[in-house]
Amino acid sequence: MPIWGGDTLLPFSRYSERGVIVLCRTSNPGSGELQELQIQDKPLYQLLASKAANEWNANNNLALVVGATYPEEIAAVRSIVGSMPLLVPGIGAQGGDLQAVLSAD
Repeated sequence: MPIWGGDTLLPFSRYSERGVIVLCRTSNPGSGELQELQIQDKPLYQLLASKAANEWNANNNLALVVGATYPEEIAAVRSIVGSMPLLVPGIGAQGGDLQAVLSAD
C-alpha cells in the first residue's frame, strides 16, 4: 500500500511496458484497521483508489488489489477507477464469493 506517497511508485510505474500492482483494500480480516480510516470524509482505501487512478497512473500501468471478501468495496473502487484492472484475491478459502464479486464489478 503506497501510504508513503505516490512518489514511492515512480521507480516502478515509469516503465510503461511493466505493470505495478498497488494494495488498496485487501481481503484479510484485519485490513479495515487502517484501510477504513476516514480521511477527507472517505475511507483510506477509496482515497488510494482515487489517487492511483487520477494522479499516479500516468503510464496506465497500475492495477489495484481489492479483496473478494469485500464486494461492496469492490463496487466502490470500480466506481472510482473505471476500467483500471483489479486483482481480486480471496475467493474460496478466505471466504470470498465469486458471484458476489462478479455482481460488484
